[in-house]
Amino acid sequence: METKKASADPIPLFIPQTYTSTEANKTGSWRYLKPRYEEKTAPCSAACPAGEDIGKIELLTRDGLFKEAWETILRENPFPAVCGRVCFHPCESQCNRGEFDEAIAIHQIERFLADTARKNEIQPVVMTGEERREEKIAIAGSGPSGLAAAWFLTRLGYRCEIFEAREEPGGILRWGIPAYRLPPDVLRSEIALIESLGVTIHTGRPLGPSFVEEARGRFAALFLGCGHGRSRSLGIPGRTWKAWRKGFPFSRRSGGVKPRKWTVPWPSSAAATRPWTWPGPWPASGVNPGSSTGGGGETCPPSKRKFSWPWRKGSKSGNSSPR
Repeated sequence: METKKASADPIPLFIPQTYTSTEANKTGSWRYLKPRYEEKTAPCSAACPAGEDIGKIELLTRDGLFKEAWETILRENPFPAVCGRVCFHPCESQCNRGEFDEAIAIHQIERFLADTARKNEIQPVVMTGEERREEKIAIAGSGPSGLAAAWFLTRLGYRCEIFEAREEPGGILRWGIPAYRLPPDVLRSEIALIESLGVTIHTGRPLGPSFVEEARGRFAALFLGCGHGRSRSLGIPGRTWKAWRKGFPFSRRSGGVKPRKWTVPWPSSAAATRPWTWPGPWPASGVNPGSSTGGGGETCPPSKRKFSWPWRKGSKSGNSSPR
């Protein structure tokens, strides 16, 4: 009986104690930890001004679902081809891939998807409201703000009409960005997609008191997207010179106009026979039409007049700057 009683007594449990960390072999309390999934926004999407779901776009593109990836962009941004060319892509500076090797060229993916859809004439399946509303909304200005407003309001069921003062829609996208950076046909294709939803664009209709009175009775709301873009000064010497041209006004004047070759008029016979004085120091490189040493105020015979630079007011060269 005594033997059975001794065996029935509980065996004491000895737990070893140590001051050594178990981080190396993942024992101890580590075995009770488990990962927890937490929903967060990808840093690239958080940095995107348009709020695109970039992770999903990359996933669909990787699987070859180009149409679906393009439609994913259109849910948040009606200008994938434009942004793929002119956006400064802050998303790429926040890309996690940059910590491994280099960031993913997100803007190139966006451009590829839009160009592929345009090349193959793909029509997107755009999510629109279930009910078409009776209210009509007038939008003043066909720049990126006005066009985007028409895109999203039409998808919500409203009927929209855009009124543009110039002869062609696009605003700063059309008249403020040179054609070599944003071809006009690319912009027109994206505007045509907005018009395909039923948006009407009226050109040559500036905003004025008469327009406001007309819109008061026809439309339930008026969206003002007039722009008012303004150039910034470079803050360098010579910016007050008469030949100085700011970027926006110059782009607006030259928008849609093919570049022409500048010609410099030939000097008249009277100017070709009289001596000519170079108005300043010779350039650092090039042919010196005066002498081998060069210098300001030197006389050049008519037979050696090869320079038309720099153009300077009051120059006696007989050549003039292009107009």
